[in-house]
Amino acid sequence: MGVRGRASGHLRARIAAGACAVLATSALVAASADGASDTRAKTTVEQRIVPTGQGGFRGLALGPGEGYVVREEGVGTAHPGRAERRKSLLYFGQLSDFQLADEESPARVEFLDFGPFASAWRPWEGLLPHIADAMVRQINEFADASPLPAGDGSRRPMDFVINTGDMADSQQRNEALWVRTIAEGGTLEPGSGVNPAASGDVICAALSPLIADATQPQRYTGVQDFGDFLEGVAPQYYDPDRPSGAFADWPAYPGLMDAAQAPFEAAGLAVPHFMAFGNHDGLVQGNAAANVAFELVATGCIKPMAPLTADVDTLAKALGNLDLATLLNVLNTDPTKIALVPPDPRRQFVSKQQYKDIFRSGQRENGHGFAYIDPEDGARVAGRGGLRTRGSRRRTSASSRSTRSPRRASSGPRPRATSTTRSSSGSSASSTRPSATTSSS
Repeated sequence: MGVRGRASGHLRARIAAGACAVLATSALVAASADGASDTRAKTTVEQRIVPTGQGGFRGLALGPGEGYVVREEGVGTAHPGRAERRKSLLYFGQLSDFQLADEESPARVEFLDFGPFASAWRPWEGLLPHIADAMVRQINEFADASPLPAGDGSRRPMDFVINTGDMADSQQRNEALWVRTIAEGGTLEPGSGVNPAASGDVICAALSPLIADATQPQRYTGVQDFGDFLEGVAPQYYDPDRPSGAFADWPAYPGLMDAAQAPFEAAGLAVPHFMAFGNHDGLVQGNAAANVAFELVATGCIKPMAPLTADVDTLAKALGNLDLATLLNVLNTDPTKIALVPPDPRRQFVSKQQYKDIFRSGQRENGHGFAYIDPEDGARVAGRGGLRTRGSRRRTSASSRSTRSPRRASSGPRPRATSTTRSSSGSSASSTRPSATTSSS
């Protein structure tokens, strides 16, 4: 890629934030592996995860919890005795914005972060499937009983979990399938790439002798492995095998990126699950409409590692240059700007209909909510940002509950809570109470 200048201010800020995220993820993965965790089944009312230390790579520690605050602004004074009168109307969990990325995809534009952008690449991307699974496991800890008791002391079991969009990162089919596995449970294979000789891609088959990890596509191939491309003497990515350049003071975790591609068993949610559609679920990088040119890059083997033109000041310009003809030209004229990686036809982009079909064809009877979309209403409002559901709420609830796993006995009293209990792993569980006006009476 050649020599780069010093990391910009926004790069240094992202390095600091990324350090904490990588360390937190390593702890979560270790906890999942051995079954032990000092955050499992604890909410932020009890404790929080806080950064500690100084420098570019900061550690994490447990800090004190945060209590609930009664909000009275604009609704009057809260009356005493509410805890004894409280009734649970609904108890649900929320997950959002996994942005589960195929971090090996040639359609990603990590290099943009070293220009006018600051969110095209994140050091922990390869660990995102494990982060998402840890969130699900934490939600499951609260499925049996709400941390917030009703006035009579009962604790409502969780009704459902809603995913509020941006589960996939870039509209790819394999990303959507990973999200479904995270929600349903089962074996998840978070890596991508196949042997180019057997990929069905004529260009990649011809380039096979030059492609990194061609015969071992299960290994990580991308910007965080300096053995896969010419990074230069001032690396701007974090390679856990040998941190250098802007990440020279980060700890080394040899083999981390390869290990992150290995299959693992996802827990799956213990309650019904409903999906909402986000921009990253239906747009390339969450910003651009998919087209054939983009898809040929995504499923192919030529990955851009540097800006392909001198002036890339907008995402539209960057994505506009993302086509196979341009990449082949750069391969011939300036190969330091690209890397050759294993291709994968599973990186194809999915339409909204194909996305819904992926979840409808899963193991959940409710199709993750998409089974309740009325076809006539769906056709009528297609492309206008909203879908009505058919059937009564009672019908939806009854059908959804049929997917509920057997419940364990309540583990006893929990700390007092109001409407939302946020877990210390980043997920949340919510218990809906009467409106503020009613609860103040």
